[in-house]
Amino acid sequence: MKTGFNEVIYEVGIENKATCSICDNPILAVGLCRKHYKQNRLVAMPECSVDDCNKPSEVKSLCNTHYGRGRVLLRRCRALNCRSPIRTNGTFCWTHQKLKSSNGRLCVSVFCDLPAVRNGYTICDSHYRTRKLPQCEASDCLSPQKINQLCPAHMRLIVKDMSSFERINHVGIEIISQRVSRLSAKCASGYTVISVEGKRLFVHRVLMMIVLGRDLLPSENVHHINGVRDDNRLDNLELWTVTQPSGQRVSDKIEWAMDLLRFYAPDKLSET
Repeated sequence: MKTGFNEVIYEVGIENKATCSICDNPILAVGLCRKHYKQNRLVAMPECSVDDCNKPSEVKSLCNTHYGRGRVLLRRCRALNCRSPIRTNGTFCWTHQKLKSSNGRLCVSVFCDLPAVRNGYTICDSHYRTRKLPQCEASDCLSPQKINQLCPAHMRLIVKDMSSFERINHVGIEIISQRVSRLSAKCASGYTVISVEGKRLFVHRVLMMIVLGRDLLPSENVHHINGVRDDNRLDNLELWTVTQPSGQRVSDKIEWAMDLLRFYAPDKLSET
């Protein structure tokens, strides 16, 4: 049976291939395979020059660990109490390099502590890039407008102390209704939630607040009639209250009933 040309070349290559002087693996360098070459190289290398370190030296008489630490320590900003890394060829981090060039002047915009390097050392790079956008209507603020003619920082200050219904009115009932149909998400409990000015609210409570025109009381909750928690149709929602008399005296029950009628059905109270 004749042997093919490729098979002859393959067999000759296997026979003539040099092997490691210790094992039968192919040679990588200096008559050794990859495994034994690395082992002998580590043994022949001197140890790290740092005390109590037995690792082999890789660069400048240091092991990889201590060499990396030395580079990090040498590349820290030299400003007082600053440990930021240096990203340029200088001796200071980006912020202190800009402060040095601006002679310590900061951006005149509110809530901004970046160095002023633009427009005659009055504003920072960030506010310089957004200078052509409409500015926030708050006094002494150069930040661009985002919502209701205000920047995000001033908007957060305004809505921080708002109640849930005030947040809904601030955004707009029509916009909230559109978000309910498009942007609501289901949470782990099965209810659907929506974000209103940075606060997560349950959709069924939002819809009931829109219908009532006020915030829900702590004693009120919204019940799904069919028990399906993500079915937020108005005809499937009803208002429940968990208030009850504080005692069992007849006078307490009468007072509680009168308060309930005054709040929910004052017309029924006037009839009596």
